[in-house]
Amino acid sequence: MKLATRALKVAAFCVVMSMVFVSGNAQIGGKSGSGQEPDKRIEKLLKAKDFKFTISNSGNYQVICKFDDDRTQLVTIRSKTYQLHHMEIREVDSKGYQTDDDLSSDVMIAALKKNAGVKLGAFQLIESGDTKALLFNAQIAADTDAETLYRTIFAIAKTADEFELEWVSGDDY
Repeated sequence: MKLATRALKVAAFCVVMSMVFVSGNAQIGGKSGSGQEPDKRIEKLLKAKDFKFTISNSGNYQVICKFDDDRTQLVTIRSKTYQLHHMEIREVDSKGYQTDDDLSSDVMIAALKKNAGVKLGAFQLIESGDTKALLFNAQIAADTDAETLYRTIFAIAKTADEFELEWVSGDDY
């Protein structure tokens, strides 16, 4: 049984690590990167649903979702889009976990299990220097409608917040 558990942990680590290397190369034809102009299509949709938002230095829209239990979750709607065949896609994400240490196999396995149980989005491992973060990320049509963006934002926020509640002490993100 111990061998099966260890094999599962090693397999989970390999899958998570492959997400790091594959996610950046899975799409082609992305528009300009950092310092990008905010995509005005997003602003129009957020205003249609009465979202209060900010725009980051990198041109992304950020909203804070508030839940009944007084928890909050920051969600980012990316202005940068990607072409995948004939589709223009954008990402919506929220941080569920962050550390400057090595990610434990327990956290990685929990993220993979969470991925298996959701219908929209998945956790992705993002590294910057020593910092490692698990972002819950969904890709949607860049020309989506206001209701779909609204529902996506709350689905992403809720899933990331549930993971944070389980693995982080406090309401950090």
